[in-house]
Amino acid sequence: MAITITDLKIDPMPLKRGYWGRGEAKIKSEEGAIVEVFVIDPLGNRYWAERRGEDIFVIEGTIPYDAPQGSYTLYLVVRDSKGNEERKPINIEII
Repeated sequence: MAITITDLKIDPMPLKRGYWGRGEAKIKSEEGAIVEVFVIDPLGNRYWAERRGEDIFVIEGTIPYDAPQGSYTLYLVVRDSKGNEERKPINIEII
């Protein structure tokens, strides 16, 4: 596979409404440079990751106070400069 996603971490887990949360992953491509990394939530909203060093991508921010509690599946989407795409489901919990 052209794109690999490893060392996925979400802190804290479970995520807490009104508090800071952070997701981090190591992402590499065998064929091209990583050009886009984002997460799609269950409502279809997209949140873009920032590159923080070689092959490390981070999404962080405050979990909305009105976010519904429960378990959800998000999708991490990665694209490289050769047009390859990888989607990885991520299970989270919000309390």
